Order: sequence, then structure tokens, then C-alpha cells
Amino acid sequence: MEGSTLAVDGVASNPSAAILTAPVGDASAWRDADFIADRSWIVALTEAAVAEVDAALRHAQRQGKTAQTITRDGFPLTSVGGLLADARHELEYGRGFLLLRGLPIDRYTDEEAGLLYRGIGAHIGAVVSQNAKGDLLGHVFDRGYAEYRGRSDIRGYQTRADLEFHTDVVDIVGLLCLRTAKEGGQSVIVSSTTIHNEMLAVKRRCSACSTATFSSIGAARKSVGNQPISSARSTAGSRAI
Repeated sequence: MEGSTLAVDGVASNPSAAILTAPVGDASAWRDADFIADRSWIVALTEAAVAEVDAALRHAQRQGKTAQTITRDGFPLTSVGGLLADARHELEYGRGFLLLRGLPIDRYTDEEAGLLYRGIGAHIGAVVSQNAKGDLLGHVFDRGYAEYRGRSDIRGYQTRADLEFHTDVVDIVGLLCLRTAKEGGQSVIVSSTTIHNEMLAVKRRCSACSTATFSSIGAARKSVGNQPISSARSTAGSRAI
């Protein structure tokens, strides 16, 4: 299976062990400078592709599907399905991110946009809940909460607070912009692979580095704790990557 082993000094080994000592050199180990002139991460939908997505949406509506019940079979895509298969491969084995551009969101109601978004997502992966309530879509806007840290009933995207870099407990995360915020709202990403490589480099330079602990939040937002997850302290966290 692709990506099932890593090689250290030319010897195949268990990837879970090798990754603790060997830097990763694949396409996911990127820096922002790599994309100054490279726009390959932007995938623009053609008019024909938009028409196909629109037809799939109308089909799903006739079948009585909702954002909670839509499946891949209930959102039929042929040529766009192939494009999304390529996107999934890029997300899993390539740089790990992309921008899908060209959906005429103004054409749809919020309910239709949610169904369309979930239908496209069904061709990329299996959906999992956003929170302990079982929501399959999370709506990102300020609900007036002052603070979310330390609370299991509030998500950061329901506040106006800045969100620190973090990883969600899923393989793929997607965002769909319905309306541009009056201010703020920028989405920023960083390569966790490059962070991993930086941490390994710091560990080699710093003999005093010890096991680090990081805050972790349970998948169901029910538990918060600290677990040692790396043998290198994250002193590279302040660097721009």
C-alpha cells in the first residue's frame, strides 16, 4: 500500500518508529516560499463542472436528501468525480491542501450550499461529526461568546477569538465561504510535516531538550489533558514556516 513504509539509511522500517528520527522529505514538507510562483494548489471549476455539480444538487433535492443524510451515490458526479478523486490523492499523498474555486455560491440558499458542500465532500471521504452534538457541518460565525478555552460546549469558530494553529482529529478538513467577513476571518495553514522536521533539527542541536507535553482535546470535546507526544520540545514554534 502506498506510503506504508519509510526507509532510514536505505532500510525499510516501521513508519511509526522511523518518523521519530527521520525527517520527512515528501511534498507535504512545504514552506510558504514554495508557493510564491506556484498556483497549482488552486483548482478552478469550469462552467461544465459547475453545471454538473448543480445537476447533482437538484437530483439530491428531488430525492429528499439533506446535509445530514446525503451520500456519494445520492450526489452523482462523473467528470467532477474524477477531479475530486485527484484532489483526494493530493490531500493524502501530496502537499495536503488545495483550493477549489468557481462555485457560484450566490446562486444558492444557505441550505442548498450546505447540501452541495456535503455532496462534494462525500466524494472525497467519509463524513464524521463536528462536535459532541453530532453536527456534520459546523457554521463558522461569531455567536457572541466571549471565550471558548476550557469549555467543552463552545467551539472556537463560534467566537471572534483568534484560533491558534491546531490539528483536528480527522484526515481532511474543508471550509466553504458563504459570505466574506466584514473584517478578519482569514484562514491560515502550516505544514505539520515541516514542523516535525524542524523539531527533529532542534532536538539534534539541543542536548537539553526533553519530552514535551502539549494540550490535547478529546474528539468529542469532553476531555482536556496533557500527553507527552514528542521527544523534542517545540522551541521552533515561533518560526514562520
